[in-house]
Amino acid sequence: MSKESFGWFFNRKDSNRLSNGREDSVQIGLMLNENKNEDNFDMNEEKNEKKSFSSVNDYYIIEMPEDNDKNYQQQQSQHEHVLNETSLNVMTTADLLRERIAFITGGSTHNCPILTFPDNPNIEISQEKYKKIVNYLTQVPSENERQLGFVIVVDRRSDKWGSVKTIINYIEDYFPYTIHVIYLLRPNGLFQRALSKLTFNITSCSHEIIVCRSLAELHDYLDSSQLSKDLGGQIDFRLFEWIEQRAAIEKLTKAIYDLSLSLSTFIQEIEECEFPNDVDGTKLIITKHSSEKQDLEQELNNTKCYGESLLRIIQNSQDLSSISILAPDKIAHCKGVCNALMHIEDSSKVLKEFWSVHQPRLLRCLELRRFETRFREIQGLFTQLLNDLSILPNSDRSIVEIDNILTQLDIITDRAQSIMEQATNLRNDGLNLLTKQQSYGLDSIEPKCQELETINSKINEQIHEKQQNLLMLRSYNDKLESVNHWCSKGRDILNMHQIHLSNDKAAKSLNELEDFLKELKLINIDDLQNVNIPEPLKSMIEQVLNRVGDVMNLCEKRCELLQKLAQPINRPVQRVQPLTLETTSPSNDVSILSANSTDIKSIQCINMKIDEKQRHVVRELLVTEQIYVDELKTIIEGYMMKFDDPDRYRYLAPAILQNKNILFGNLIDIYNFHANAFLRDLQMICDDSSVSCMGTAIGNCFIKRKSNFKLYEQYCQNKPNSEKIWENYCFSHPFFLKIQQSLGHRLPLDSYLLKPIQRITQYQLLLKGNLNSLGKILLRGEHFQISKEKRRASSSYLRTKTCVRDIFLYDKEILFCKKKNDGHSRSVYQFKESIKISDVGLSTYHKNDKKKFEVFLKDLSYVIQPSIDDDSTRWIETIKKLVSHQIEQKRAEIKIRSASLDHGSHLRRQSHLKHMESDDENMHDCSISDESDSDLPTKNFYSKKNFSSGGSSSNSSSTGSAKLYNTLTTSKSNSIG
Repeated sequence: MSKESFGWFFNRKDSNRLSNGREDSVQIGLMLNENKNEDNFDMNEEKNEKKSFSSVNDYYIIEMPEDNDKNYQQQQSQHEHVLNETSLNVMTTADLLRERIAFITGGSTHNCPILTFPDNPNIEISQEKYKKIVNYLTQVPSENERQLGFVIVVDRRSDKWGSVKTIINYIEDYFPYTIHVIYLLRPNGLFQRALSKLTFNITSCSHEIIVCRSLAELHDYLDSSQLSKDLGGQIDFRLFEWIEQRAAIEKLTKAIYDLSLSLSTFIQEIEECEFPNDVDGTKLIITKHSSEKQDLEQELNNTKCYGESLLRIIQNSQDLSSISILAPDKIAHCKGVCNALMHIEDSSKVLKEFWSVHQPRLLRCLELRRFETRFREIQGLFTQLLNDLSILPNSDRSIVEIDNILTQLDIITDRAQSIMEQATNLRNDGLNLLTKQQSYGLDSIEPKCQELETINSKINEQIHEKQQNLLMLRSYNDKLESVNHWCSKGRDILNMHQIHLSNDKAAKSLNELEDFLKELKLINIDDLQNVNIPEPLKSMIEQVLNRVGDVMNLCEKRCELLQKLAQPINRPVQRVQPLTLETTSPSNDVSILSANSTDIKSIQCINMKIDEKQRHVVRELLVTEQIYVDELKTIIEGYMMKFDDPDRYRYLAPAILQNKNILFGNLIDIYNFHANAFLRDLQMICDDSSVSCMGTAIGNCFIKRKSNFKLYEQYCQNKPNSEKIWENYCFSHPFFLKIQQSLGHRLPLDSYLLKPIQRITQYQLLLKGNLNSLGKILLRGEHFQISKEKRRASSSYLRTKTCVRDIFLYDKEILFCKKKNDGHSRSVYQFKESIKISDVGLSTYHKNDKKKFEVFLKDLSYVIQPSIDDDSTRWIETIKKLVSHQIEQKRAEIKIRSASLDHGSHLRRQSHLKHMESDDENMHDCSISDESDSDLPTKNFYSKKNFSSGGSSSNSSSTGSAKLYNTLTTSKSNSIG
């Protein structure tokens, strides 16, 4: 090539700017469609992945487009196999082209391009190489030529029939376009001629194959001017020059397509772009669009210069009219470049026409945005006025505050007059703008001018209405404050008052609620209902009246519950007519019954009162526990489960969804504990008729579930955080208000979330009531050393480790507790175990050691050493008195029951009782005489010397009653509440 060869041109500085101008452009395929009658250049476009231009020497591909054009979609369906190779270009197939597997020279016959497979026996063609080279070479001709079909020349003069068979099979298996005819230059070797009929059968091929024995025979079918020199033709086909020119053309078409795509994108973005609503944004849009338009013009000019230079190099001459004397391959290249230049001219024309329309629109938009900006400023002032007016009634509604609000309203009125003058001036400017711009902006300017008139009237009406409402609010302010105070007081009473333990306290609370309801009549709320008042004030009064109704309903329900609790418990008493004793009955028994009748009745009355109180506590505990469980279930099903309802939770703010666990805490764990465990335990206690002491049974129930009550510790610690979430996000949220309305709750969710805290305090009152049933504290000891020992010979020996406990002695039980410090200088006693006084058999010194005393049970003894040496005697004497008192009570109850029996049964029972008393006396005599027996105490509490009065019969009766009592009482209690 000459000095202006393609290689020299392609590396010039002038072309460098073209390749680097759009380094981040989209890599798109382009096909040149050449019309037979008109030289029109059609491009089908498709956006692909981005690929940057690295240098001037980078060559880019011609790819099959994938746009939405209907014609191309038909082509795509017909040649789907070609579209699978869209990544092919001259650089990716350069190695195969250099191997001279196949090439296309631009020659044609009957307008069908000729594809040549040259004679190259040293190269082995695989099916993969064949497909790759064919897919690329069939893209080089124009679309019209491709649709007409191809003529294939297979030159195998120096090769073998096996090679012929291979290439024909490849063509049969795959060729992307129509094949008119295949011209085969057969192998010329002597041996290959002989094998021709044996190894190759033309009739088995689906395409027409013409076998030529020589080049002359081939020239009979094809014009030699359309064949390359190696086939005896006139085309001087230079493969490397052809590759270089193809790379340059592909680079040019890629650059043109990028510009065309940029132009289309530029126009589309502008047409789809909504102009900003502010002046500054509109100015930026004008500047941006002008800059982009100038850049496109510059790139179009640069690409045009590049294409013209490329055309001159391909022609190798400055005279464009000489295109007709060029070789077929150069003619095809020149046509492609010329069509590309025509496309550049068309793109430049489209850009100028579009800008001549778009630029005036931008200027008109700028004027419109300036008008709208002034309108928004005045609209904002009006909005601020309306906001100031709307928030005035929401202030404190005292008389002094209302007067201040009226003063502020006068100031707002003065501001409104100034703003309305500005609105009038803006309206006049808008009408002038409509006249100037005619129809542009009509739908925006005209409504705004009308709105300015409307808002002036609205401001005047709002000011007048606010003045009337404030005066009305001032008139009824005192009455509303009284009603609100009454409602707040009622809510406090309902939230703070606990469910009391006794009938008297329930009746007291009932009287308090009834007095509270009477206070509402003194306020006379009928005056608020019968007044014709403005709507805002009416709405506020309706809210207050609704609140009054809610409080009244809650109070009435609480009164019904308290009435049930205040009702006295009438236990049926079986009336028994005692039989008259015959004269044969022992006189001493009759005298005992007569003498002790007063004491027996008083003891029976006391026991009945204590039992009645405990059963009332248990009944109240069970009823309120069931109500408590139902309320927890309502919260979980009514509120918590709605968080998982897709029809509801989408209306919740993310802050509420994220803090769901904080809002409800561990409420589900508390509900599961009470519903599945604690409530069942209470029901079993109430249903069990064999329970002798309700207080002890309830206490054992609490001790059994001690670990579960730690759930309340976690709930109480979380409650402050829960209240913050409620106040910040949930207080007035429609989600919670709708659920509250659907559940029929009078109070919001936060009131129900207080239920667990209120309930845990009620348990404390109930347990204190059980503790009072034990009687008053008679003795209290600190830091006593205690150990246990087995008493029965049949049981395994047990002696526990000595521990330090604080002991509390009641009328009916002995409590063993461990003293702890809660960190606030207060003493807390942790319950460990208890002993019923009714289970105590003896209390005496431990093995003549007066520093210690021993408490005997049926199978176990407690060795106790007080912290003060002289305390042992005081504890022993007090325990003896309690044991003796309980034995007397038991004896009296036995005699009352025996008096109701018939005379024969009475005599038999008395005989049995005497027999038991004599056996018991003998047993105690044995225990006194045998002090060395390790299984019995060294001293007998019931010996004669321990009683200050009474003869032997009295002592015998006491010891006998003790024996009988031991046979009737139940096993010792494990713990109390």
